[in-house]
Amino acid sequence: MTRDKRGTAGQSTLEYALVLFAFLSLVVAFAALWRMARQGVLLERSKTYASHNFEKGLSIELLQDLTAS
Repeated sequence: MTRDKRGTAGQSTLEYALVLFAFLSLVVAFAALWRMARQGVLLERSKTYASHNFEKGLSIELLQDLTAS
């Protein structure tokens, strides 16, 4: 019975470390997205990559109204 406990003793520590790493990765990713959004990088890139939609009648002012805080 002590052999079973000893074999799984590190499993909870490893699971905790993996979950903590995944959570911190999400926090860093969301912080990077937040920073890009606050600096206007996301808006500029969305204008660049969605330029074909603006030719069809979607105005940039409408997009800025939707993304303004």
